[in-house]
Amino acid sequence: MIAAGVAAYLALNLAAAMTGFEFGIQPLLHKTASGQALYCPYGLNVALPVMFGEHLLIFGWVEAIITALVIKYLQKRSPELFYEDNK
Repeated sequence: MIAAGVAAYLALNLAAAMTGFEFGIQPLLHKTASGQALYCPYGLNVALPVMFGEHLLIFGWVEAIITALVIKYLQKRSPELFYEDNK
């Protein structure tokens, strides 16, 4: 249960960091003829801390708690999902 919660927290934050990185490099890659960013107007200095920060502080913990609770529930209700029968 704890390992699943930690894995969920780390996975969500890694995904948020990569998404922030993708948003942040977009203005460097694709611009209109006038020089305006096509999709995300904010650079790495804005996109990465905003995406990564909110997930580190809020959404990552929510994901970890919900994942841990679901695993705990499944362990109690359906233990055969987690333990292999060695017959």
